Amino acid sequence: MTPGFIMKFSQLFRSLAVAAGLLAATATQADTVNVSGFLTGAHRWVATNTYVMTNFTYVVSNAVLTIEPGTVVKGVAGSGGSGTGSGANDFGCLFVCRGGKLIAAGTAQSPIIFTAEEDDVMDAEDLPFPTRGRWGGIVLFGNARINNPAFTTAAADYDIYEGLPDSTYASTGEFLHRFGGSNDDDSSGALRYVSIRHGGKLLTTDKEVNGLSLGGVGRGTTVEYVETYCIADDGFEFFGGSVNTKYLISAFNDDDAFDTDEGYNGKNQFWFAIQEPGKRDEGSEQNGQPNSPDVIVDDATPLSTYEVYNATFIGAGTTGSGNDALNIRRRNFCRWYNGIFTEFQGKRVDIDATSQPDIRNNIFHNFVGGNGTGYGGAFAPAADNPTDNPLLKRIDRDQLGLLDPRLQDASPAFTGVKETPRDGFYTPTSYKGAFSATDNWMQCWTALAANGHIAANTNEVRLAGILTGAHTWFATNTYILTNFTYVVSNAVLTIEPGTVVKGVAGSGGSGTGSGANDFGCLFVCR
Repeated sequence: MTPGFIMKFSQLFRSLAVAAGLLAATATQADTVNVSGFLTGAHRWVATNTYVMTNFTYVVSNAVLTIEPGTVVKGVAGSGGSGTGSGANDFGCLFVCRGGKLIAAGTAQSPIIFTAEEDDVMDAEDLPFPTRGRWGGIVLFGNARINNPAFTTAAADYDIYEGLPDSTYASTGEFLHRFGGSNDDDSSGALRYVSIRHGGKLLTTDKEVNGLSLGGVGRGTTVEYVETYCIADDGFEFFGGSVNTKYLISAFNDDDAFDTDEGYNGKNQFWFAIQEPGKRDEGSEQNGQPNSPDVIVDDATPLSTYEVYNATFIGAGTTGSGNDALNIRRRNFCRWYNGIFTEFQGKRVDIDATSQPDIRNNIFHNFVGGNGTGYGGAFAPAADNPTDNPLLKRIDRDQLGLLDPRLQDASPAFTGVKETPRDGFYTPTSYKGAFSATDNWMQCWTALAANGHIAANTNEVRLAGILTGAHTWFATNTYILTNFTYVVSNAVLTIEPGTVVKGVAGSGGSGTGSGANDFGCLFVCR
């Protein structure tokens, strides 16, 4: 197959994806609504409008912004965000202040898209890949604990978002850029099936707006099925807090795929990252406390004790400097299990002397620089982190519809799996990495799907027999019941909106007893 044919096929695929509605912006969008400044009370942004943030936009304390599935929100590039102070940071950016809430609950078929003003989401080719830095991002501020804060008061410890002043809302005196407090159960709302594209801005030296910034965000907040795509800094950065996350994608971002600071201590499962050769840093940079020149406080709480189960990280796949898979920095006690890390240039795991993580039951494979050092001894023992080929179906960084990070049937990722905690949050898995052999949960709602990185939806899951425990059937799959299927006592089957479930006809079911009733049928038992 010639490269020209591949490119033409890729362009055809993207056109078909648009026609099929994979970009989730309705053809009836006619009204453009410019927004900036302060949102108070209750607001609802609807899918029949396109919203353009012309400057910093704040959801202040006690305000609630609800965004409908399928809504497109854009941000202007402005003249600032260069780190020089020019333009007074006049780019579009959404801040949800402490006490405010963002309810952005999309679906697999109708995601909520945050992107650049010039991005026509109905045209997969209007912004050249990988365009970055065309607006800010989403910043959530909460009242959960942070450690080693810059500011301490009688009421609560807090910090100010990096590179921004301690500004107030004149009407109430509310501090707009502060985060942190004492309530780990705090809620900043919900983000579900949200795609954040082409953002990231430099505020001052080493101080940036990321794709999604989470400052002191509590575990009462829902963050799942969120994608950051082509961001000019980190995809996700956690500044303390206790928020739990599932199904996060950090794709082709400039700096770290995931970054943690200031005592983050949440639970996480199913993280995917992929980097491109031109712009990247670490797979994950993880600080338990702020970086030098700040002083380490040995007993500062909360400790960085977050967990990450089932990550798949694909590095830049090129030689050069840096580009470690996991860079564990100051006073960090994180835990990484059941992950797959491949095609990085630098170290597998680099651990600071002040940190004591636990890194086991992972696969580290094909580090381009041939660098096998940096495991960190007892905290990431080589015996518990083999270098076998995980046999992902296909690694590709172009827009040819070839990226497929699911597991081949013969993958060693099906062995040596650490059991996930049975605490109601984690999904039980029988594999390492963010994807099984069948389920590509990135289908439909992501920029990776819309812009032709991954193939069209071919996920077909065939099943029958007994379902125990908790199961979720996703709209990105088609489920085929090949025989009687039972949800037994104490089991829960959750089926997402838009999911298609089919049953086979079999040879029985005629009332004669022939075929042993071998048709598809779903039974939910007492």
